[in-house]
Amino acid sequence: MRHYLEYEIPEFLKQSPIRDKGLPLGNYLSWGLAGLYLLPLDLKIQRPFLRIQDDYLIFCKNKKEPEKILKQIIEPKLERLELKLNINKLNSGKFHQNPV
Repeated sequence: MRHYLEYEIPEFLKQSPIRDKGLPLGNYLSWGLAGLYLLPLDLKIQRPFLRIQDDYLIFCKNKKEPEKILKQIIEPKLERLELKLNINKLNSGKFHQNPV
């Protein structure tokens, strides 16, 4: 499985005509690919989190922890997977005060 995650799936996606566009919303293939492709990132996050396709909600105890997780875990792993973080969707705050 590791071989497919690191070599086969990325190579397949590089040749895809939808590269840099993503899969259409509601496409069941996007759920499966997100689950397989983001599994290494899921395993690296040491905090409780919720992931729906490629959107993460990570629960932290203080204000400094999200930035640390982003810089030390998420950004390096996304770079290795050749994925980009959408800064416009990035948000941090108190869960009980901010709408999700």
